[in-house]
Parts: sequence; C-alpha cells; structure tokens
Amino acid sequence: MKKILYLTTALEEKDYDYYLEHGYPISNPSNQNFHSNAISALKKEYEVLALTLVPFETKSIRPIDNPTHIYIEHPRNIIQKILALQELKEEIKALPKDFSAIIYDPLNEALSRMSSYAKKILEVPRFAFLTDNPFNITSMSIHKARTLISLVRSSEGAISLTSKLLGIYGLKEKPHEIIEGLAIPSKSKPYQSERPYFYFGGTLLEKYGVKLLIEAFQKANLENLDLYIAGHRKEKLPISKNVRFLGQVTKEENAAYQKGAYAVINPRPFSKKLDAESIPSKMFEYIANANRVISTKNTFFEKNFPNDIMWIGEGNADDFSIFFENLKRNGLSSIPLLDPFQKQKFLSLYGESSFNQKITSLLDSLPE
Repeated sequence: MKKILYLTTALEEKDYDYYLEHGYPISNPSNQNFHSNAISALKKEYEVLALTLVPFETKSIRPIDNPTHIYIEHPRNIIQKILALQELKEEIKALPKDFSAIIYDPLNEALSRMSSYAKKILEVPRFAFLTDNPFNITSMSIHKARTLISLVRSSEGAISLTSKLLGIYGLKEKPHEIIEGLAIPSKSKPYQSERPYFYFGGTLLEKYGVKLLIEAFQKANLENLDLYIAGHRKEKLPISKNVRFLGQVTKEENAAYQKGAYAVINPRPFSKKLDAESIPSKMFEYIANANRVISTKNTFFEKNFPNDIMWIGEGNADDFSIFFENLKRNGLSSIPLLDPFQKQKFLSLYGESSFNQKITSLLDSLPE
C-alpha cells in the first residue's frame, strides 16, 4: 500500500470535536471538514500520515499523537512559531523514506514551506491541494496572498477544485487532477425537532449572505417554521424567537442538523469571480445528507441539479425577500425534493472511490 504524507491544519474528527466541546473557537470549519474528509477518503486506498499544525493555542490540553496524526501546536507568538516549525522539521527528518507523495494545504504558509523541506528529505513529489484563491480570503494581505502563490509554483503537481485555480497558482502545465469536491454521506441520525426548520452551517460573516438571509426570514414572519444557524459568530446578527443560533457544532452534529432539516440553505451571494475559481464544499455536504436544498446561483451545481435544487437568484436582499414571500404563499411543499437517482449519480461521481481513482491516476502519471 502506497504512503502519503498530508500536511494540514485539520485535526482528526474526535480531536476537533473535543476542542469544540471545550469552548475553543475554531474559525474555519469548512477547511477542517474538507481536509479531514480528504484524509478519510485517502485512508481507504493509501496509508496516510497527517502532520497537523494545530491552528489555535491548545493551552495545557494538547491533542495526543496517534498512528495517523502527528500534532504540532502553531500559535501566533513569533518565538513559539519558530519553535513549532523546528519541531515539524524534526518530525519530518524522523520519517521513514518510504512515502510515495506529499499532499499539502497551500493556504498555510508554514505548510507550504515545510512541504518543500519534506520533498528534499523524503525525495518524493509534492502536490498542492488548491481549494481557494488566497486573494479571496477575508483579512489576508495582498503581500501574504502573493507569497502563498509564489511558494506553490515549484510543486510537482496539483489537485484543484477548478481549472481557474490552476491558472492562478501557475500549475496548469504540471500534472494535475480537477476534483470539484467530496460528497460523503454521514452515518449520523437526523436531528429530531418539534417544528420544521431550515438549516445553515458555516462561517457567520455578512459577506456570505447570512445577515440578509436572517433579515428576510424574520420579515416574512413565517408561522411554524424555524431557522437554525450554526457557526462561529464573528459579527452581530439579528436575533428573534424563531431564529436559533447553535454556536459551533461538531461534524456529526452538523450532518444530523442537515438530515433533520426540512431544507438546508446556501445563502452565499453570487460572484462571477468566485463562481469560476471555487466551489462551495458546503453544497457537497448538503447533497450528501439533506432531502431538500435551497441555494443562490452556482454554475457547477446548476448543471448537476437544474430542477432539484430551489434556486433563489444571486443572493441579494430582494432575492431572499421574494423567495420567502413565495414560500409563505405556496407553502413548504413548493420546495422540491432532491431526486434520488440524480443524488446517487452525484454521490458516485464525487464519492470516496472516485476521489481515490483520480489521486491514483495523478500519482501514476509521474515518471518513476
């Protein structure tokens, strides 16, 4: 069985859940979920070791290393950062020289730099897993974004959500695979509620349409329908009796809420630039676990589900208002169910088996 070294900030699921339950704010759950899903899928075909830079200070409760995850705390203090990177170098030096490839998250500068070091030590190719354009990331400086892109260009190849990202990172001419996302149904049981509810789980920033969604929902004053919102609240959001804030939830809880919802909703405003560059991993989760999906415009998913998803425009205030007004007039039954045949077809195209086939094809494409 081939071995893959995976450089990431994603924790093993049980460790991630532990920190959430103990009140640690983990600011980017979509990154955690995406890379933990990728690692989980790869384990079905490969022996995977994840070297994880823990993206927050664990104080006195450090996660315990195990056969598939080695943890290095990566705090904000510059001295501690240097020590953490030295620790990571020592871990890489001690690894056996029997790995076939390195996969890394290029949105973290330390991981990019360490991937280059690991390549020299292990003498294997490294592949950047491209999930976003760094220039699109909230609070990232232009200088930092340029640095991240420059660090990636020497990679031997890439796995990318879109062809556009390959161009941005300068990797179009190198071996690559386009893998738009991973759809892995959860085994968790649906959340049981007394009343039907819509569900959104993600980063609670105004730019992602969450505030507009809540305001339109409140204005519609729908009886016997609740809106559940899960995520780390970074900004003030409107509150009312039928809007329930759940805080950050575990991956299993997130799937349970998706399964139990009358419908899940993706409120992210449409942008031509974002639409071409990235694909929301949330929608893969929704399709894997939910019965009905409501979403703003997205080219990739409109091609796959033109009629089965309730499309509600580009995500401006009027689009949300019109949707809820129509819902009030026509009732919940106006929201279509995901067609089981289309859903199964999608899951086979973007499930673990298909993912691993593409990774194997990429690794096999390189000269010995």
